[in-house]
Amino acid sequence: MMRLLLWLWLLLPATSGAETPVTLKALGDLWFDQKQSAPASVIALNAPVISSELNARVISVHVESGDQVKAGDPLVQLDCRLSRANLLAAEAGLRQFEAQYGFALHQVRRADDLSKNRNISEQDVEQRESEEQRLAAQIDAQKAAIRQAEIAVGNCQVNAPFDGLVTQRMAETGMLAAIGTPLLRLVQSAPLEVSASLNPAEAAMVAQSDGLHFESDGKRYPVVLRTIVPYIDETTRTREARLRFRDASPIPGAAGRLVWLVSSKSIPAEYLLRRNGLLGIFNYDGGTARFVPAENALEGQPAIVDLPPATLIIDQGRESINDGDLVKDARKPSAAAAGLQPAAGPDSSR
Repeated sequence: MMRLLLWLWLLLPATSGAETPVTLKALGDLWFDQKQSAPASVIALNAPVISSELNARVISVHVESGDQVKAGDPLVQLDCRLSRANLLAAEAGLRQFEAQYGFALHQVRRADDLSKNRNISEQDVEQRESEEQRLAAQIDAQKAAIRQAEIAVGNCQVNAPFDGLVTQRMAETGMLAAIGTPLLRLVQSAPLEVSASLNPAEAAMVAQSDGLHFESDGKRYPVVLRTIVPYIDETTRTREARLRFRDASPIPGAAGRLVWLVSSKSIPAEYLLRRNGLLGIFNYDGGTARFVPAENALEGQPAIVDLPPATLIIDQGRESINDGDLVKDARKPSAAAAGLQPAAGPDSSR
């Protein structure tokens, strides 16, 4: 037994400096685009319920649910007879006041001539001037009434306020619509935005990322951040991000995911090892293993390693080494493996 222990002790100096065979990979070959995502949806900036602005009967409805409309297209026609009659009455009232005003103005001018010769009392002059001013105010009020009547006539035909899609028809021919009665629901077709609820960490990453896109039904749509709303929802503790499409966009209401690029210099989680309580990787430094901690690395998750792409990373064999261990590249063949033999001595047969 003592001889065995002595033999093992004699072998230790010879084996303590042995090189561990490992394989190497360039860091640039391990990098991949690390992405994260969050649920998101496409929303229209305007999706109003179009309501009646008159008390009138519906004469006709020009659109159905699902129809695409352009700004200014007629949607609903209301009975306009009463509105037109009110306009005619207002115009007639204006003509009446203008005729009265013409006579009152003539009376004021005549009173001015009579007052020069003291043939009219001061009180009569004031009365005539007051009547002229009253009629001038009546004319202004009547012009405003005409404008109101013109607006009412214009509201007899309900037109599309923007390009959009009719999502619901509520008006029916023959129904009596009061002011505020819903007639149609219209969704604006453009511009559209993406809305996503993000936790504070996600919001910070989205604010700094350039590689943003919206994914829905297997398609990708590039987007650009418009704003992260400066408000945290009290229930979900999230903030809303609003993003605009760079070019093409899906239909309003489409659900999908907002995807952003975390880093293009991430390495797979399996290359991370824990040494002295830290997560990191092993570099190959001319035959020596060097442990390099990965900043902000998390167990089981990819890590960002921002070193030169040509940096050699220890691949196979990394689990059994420590910082400062001697290692050798197992890919480099030894002299014997390469078929190199010592030079032969003189031929003794000669």
